[in-house]
Parts: sequence; structure tokens; C-alpha cells
Amino acid sequence: NHKIRRIDPATTAVVTIAGYSGPGFADTSTPLSVPCLDYPTSLDVTADGKFLIISDVDMPRIRALELEDPDNDLTNQRLSTVVGNGVQGHRDGVGTSAYLRVIYGLRVSPDGEAIY
Repeated sequence: NHKIRRIDPATTAVVTIAGYSGPGFADTSTPLSVPCLDYPTSLDVTADGKFLIISDVDMPRIRALELEDPDNDLTNQRLSTVVGNGVQGHRDGVGTSAYLRVIYGLRVSPDGEAIY
């Protein structure tokens, strides 16, 4: 369903924190209620708890969703591209100059210095 949802174990409340029912792409300049993910498959949280790292398979990109908002307003959270530019392939590079292909899994290193 192209969404990332948060479940509160204490209350069992379910809240969509990114994405929409259909596929799409949007970075930080658009509200998270519009289509912004296309088949997110793997998630990990940075060691400091500030970012949720997402593999966006059909784009293909690795995205970062800010988890901390001083007002606890989910509509103010920002989603940005860390690596990849939507072109499928295998090319080393920095940030959006790198090409990725089918990112089914990822992990953030314990020190937060790398995403694998």
C-alpha cells in the first residue's frame, strides 16, 4: 500500500507516517499525505533515533524520514532522498549520482556512519 505506518504497542493505535495508498515520489517540499513512496520494503532507525531509513524499491532510492518533530505533528516530518535518483542500475557515486537496483534490505551501522 506504499505506506509506512507506526503502531503504538501500548494503545495499539495505527498511524500512517509516510506515503499514500498509491505509488509516487515526493521529497521534503511536499506534505507526507501525498504519494511519496513506491514499494517501501525495508526499514531501519539510526542509532540516535532521529531518522527512519527506508528502501524505496521501485524508485529506486534510499530515503530518510525525520522522526523527531518538536510539535509531534506528523505532517511536518520531512522525507528526503539519501542515495539514488530513480535510475535503475549499478553505478557508484555520491548521493543522488549513484544508481541502485532492487533494494530489498538495508541496515544502518551501529555507529550511524554507513547504510548497508
